[in-house]
Amino acid sequence: HALSGARGLAARPSSTPHRGRRKGAPSHRPKRPLLPGAVVAMADFEAAKAFLQTKEDGVSLFDHLTEVLLKVITEHPENAVEHFERISAAVKSSSMLDHKPSAGAAVAAAAAGARGEAEEADVREAALKRVADALAVFRTPNEDDDVPEVGEGLQDVADASNYLEWAGVGLGRTEMFRLHLSLRELSAKQSARDMRVWGRLHGLEADYIVAEGKIDPPEDEAEDEKDALGNAVEPTGTGANTCTYWVCSHAGAEWHRLPRVTPHQIVVARRIKRFLTGKLDAPVAGHPPFPGEERSLVRAQIARISAETVVCPAGHFKRVEDEESRDVEPVPDDEYAAEDPTAPEGWVHIALPINALGRTAPNPKEDEGDEEGEEPDPELLTEPLKPITDDAPPDAEDALPWTVRPCPVAGIPSAEPAAGLVLAKSLRWPGAVAVARGRRFANLYVGYGVESGTPEGADLAPAAFQPATPGPVQSEFSMEAFNAAAAENGAKFEEQPDVIVDPDEGKPAEGEEDAEEDE
Repeated sequence: HALSGARGLAARPSSTPHRGRRKGAPSHRPKRPLLPGAVVAMADFEAAKAFLQTKEDGVSLFDHLTEVLLKVITEHPENAVEHFERISAAVKSSSMLDHKPSAGAAVAAAAAGARGEAEEADVREAALKRVADALAVFRTPNEDDDVPEVGEGLQDVADASNYLEWAGVGLGRTEMFRLHLSLRELSAKQSARDMRVWGRLHGLEADYIVAEGKIDPPEDEAEDEKDALGNAVEPTGTGANTCTYWVCSHAGAEWHRLPRVTPHQIVVARRIKRFLTGKLDAPVAGHPPFPGEERSLVRAQIARISAETVVCPAGHFKRVEDEESRDVEPVPDDEYAAEDPTAPEGWVHIALPINALGRTAPNPKEDEGDEEGEEPDPELLTEPLKPITDDAPPDAEDALPWTVRPCPVAGIPSAEPAAGLVLAKSLRWPGAVAVARGRRFANLYVGYGVESGTPEGADLAPAAFQPATPGPVQSEFSMEAFNAAAAENGAKFEEQPDVIVDPDEGKPAEGEEDAEEDE
């Protein structure tokens, strides 16, 4: 009742003038204050207007009434009240025709809805599978299960993760622990040794978690295999194929072994820059063309990153006594002499560098008994344990692509930084790091697999990437140049002149022929 009364007071004006006040005189009566009911009435009005503007199938009652009133004002019917329902029906039918979706739009909407439901189901299924895979690594084998033995040299992932975490890098404790369990299973199934977590390669649709290990050469491996450039592919266990690599999308998922890398793939990978998609069978587009699918590109980038960023403090390894071998072995504890790892001079590469051919050594001779053959280029024979200070360009020795710094560790005096944790970070391959403390060290790469700067062979001054320039455009065919080259053999070719005579000249027209026949 208060609300209705307030509405009446606010909306109904006074019908009789006040006595004793002449026309045009100002009123001395105080203004009536705004009643609380009027505020409520305004709120109800806004709510009612919002209700009228609610759209169903693209049309609201507010819009419909607006169009009906506009039609009444425009047409001026004689009896608007009598014809109001007819006008409303006409406006409604025209509006429904305008807002009615076409058959194609309805089918497209239904297809989009079905596609959205299918995508949602795929995402849900993938999430459930990821959870199931993560839980599967914690499964305890039964007594009847034939559990193979874990290969020797398995990395202590928890210890390496602790050091990497101090340096501010890593995949997280939970993920690293799952990878440790997954590596144990992979090492047992593949009979691999020296297994370790190599790192993670980011992709546009999925990531690659990479595991590194060593296996014996397969029996069906082809010998003396060559690539498209004629370079010999290094066998499993040697050179760029010293280690074998497996990839998976997440800890607990199925591991996929990558193929051997060829020199041709490494040479082309140096000249392109491409983000990975996360699909091993995806094609690799770009110039120059890459010989293989994405699984081969991943393997080529891993070989390049390992050769340039897998480092350790000097003094951990030494060359084997065999002069013909380039393998390295750990230095015994009684012979170990620590060097200062806080300076770049105290770090060396573990893996063999890759030469211009995409190999770690020159191509082998075709005939081993032929001693008179050409001597291989000594620059193509790379040596192990190369200091990282040699990575600087010859013309810019100050531009070392490494940064080395000690990390703060509790309990280590600041006057003895070499006794603490030291971090070496690659600037050429963002995401490649190495940490060391004493005789312990670890390497990890977490990045996009893309090198910073200009690709090799591009001959470009700026550091920003630009693709290699295509070859020159071939010139059009020239008859003069062709005849000049063929004149030595006495041959001469001329272009046939164009036909400029009308072939129907002198023939009667079709109408004339019919007239002659009628005669």
